[in-house]
Amino acid sequence: MTTWCLKMFANKLKRNFKNQNSGGDMETLSKTATVNRDLSPREVLEATGRRWYSGFSAEDTMPSSGSGVQKGVIVKFFRLEKFTSFEELFRQYDELGLAADPYSLSQVNIDDRFFADQHPNCSVWIAADRLYFITFDCTDGSRNVTVGCGGRGLSANWWPSGVSKNGA
Repeated sequence: MTTWCLKMFANKLKRNFKNQNSGGDMETLSKTATVNRDLSPREVLEATGRRWYSGFSAEDTMPSSGSGVQKGVIVKFFRLEKFTSFEELFRQYDELGLAADPYSLSQVNIDDRFFADQHPNCSVWIAADRLYFITFDCTDGSRNVTVGCGGRGLSANWWPSGVSKNGA
């Protein structure tokens, strides 16, 4: 259901927004993680060791994207240069061939607890026709993870993440 919603939303965005090529100038990076997809969303959030916030039981919507322990998951990040609406962000996910994977994003932040200090990172997904997000950052010396729903978009310097839709 979640994958279907994302595909439908991406197709709608393709019709509503002019296709803009990133021109290959987008700053990107990748990290590899071993992801336990059998954990509950709450267990994943607690494993981060961060102060966490969740509204409206948003963590219950986090897609695990499978089951079992998956090794060698390549998590790709791209840096936002300006405020980016969630609609634009979904278009960028589609252009880059990425799918949201909050479990792998969480594992990257578990493996490297300092990563979000310099690279505030996030992922977004749709469940039950609502937009949800997970963010990792460091604010006033406190490492945080937030899971929520709604909003307008992300400011510059955030690093959205995803995994390849085709498994590459």
